Amino acid sequence: MKPISNTAFYCCGVRMQDAENEKSVCLDIYAKDFMDERGLEILSAFKAEKNPNAGNAARHRIIDDIISAKLVNNPVERCKNKLHRLPPDFFINKIAHDGEAEPAGN
Repeated sequence: MKPISNTAFYCCGVRMQDAENEKSVCLDIYAKDFMDERGLEILSAFKAEKNPNAGNAARHRIIDDIISAKLVNNPVERCKNKLHRLPPDFFINKIAHDGEAEPAGN
């Protein structure tokens, strides 16, 4: 598995900082759950960058709003691409047998 990129930690850290703010833009209360010691160290180098961090949080909010609006009219349940709709037992068959994930029915 590839390690988490520095950029991903930075973006998540900015969302975490934003959520701690009284006037949060993203309200991403889960961002802190994805930050580990390495992520916090990466974020610390940029913590004082108020305008770039605010811009990053705003960009995330804009993207979140666009995706939310699209999902209202096109819920995932109606997705025609079967790769986007995984059955609830997707991994169960293989995990039960040898602990390795394999799609159900294979």
